[in-house]
Amino acid sequence: MLHVVVLALLSVSCYSTATVGNKNEFAFIVTAYAHPGGWLVGTTKAQTLKTDVDAAGDVSLSTAGVSGGGSITWMSQLIPGTRFGGHWEEQGNITFGDAGDSISFHCVGGCGSLWNARNTMPTIPYTFGGISYEIFEGSGKYKGAIGTMVDMFSAFHNSTKQVEIRVWGFFFLP
Repeated sequence: MLHVVVLALLSVSCYSTATVGNKNEFAFIVTAYAHPGGWLVGTTKAQTLKTDVDAAGDVSLSTAGVSGGGSITWMSQLIPGTRFGGHWEEQGNITFGDAGDSISFHCVGGCGSLWNARNTMPTIPYTFGGISYEIFEGSGKYKGAIGTMVDMFSAFHNSTKQVEIRVWGFFFLP
């Protein structure tokens, strides 16, 4: 069973999918780990994300699991031969729940961007970046899905073994 949390002012909800008409929205944070063949794979449970801002303007983000929520599995791979400088192309899929319903995504044209914080702020030990994707197909109940999504990621400098990925997107069904 998938859960939807209502958005409140200065609060962001995270859910596996929420359907409005034939538009499905999703957002989640997952830690992905390097696997053979260049795949990044991570699984998380349905979750709620909450952004707080206090009167002084200090911002914090917290996550909490959703009781009875299903799993979300991220799998992605850099497309061989497409990395140049701090840009690359990537492909993959996201599976929502235990029944194997998934969406497939890719980007083309060097759509990922990578920054090394140490180049400008030597005390920050992170590499980070962002990428936008086209959702071009789905399987199971998401068959025929088309849409878009973005992710932002961070990893300790020079580490490719563990990456924290923040994902948001939407897709339409026929």
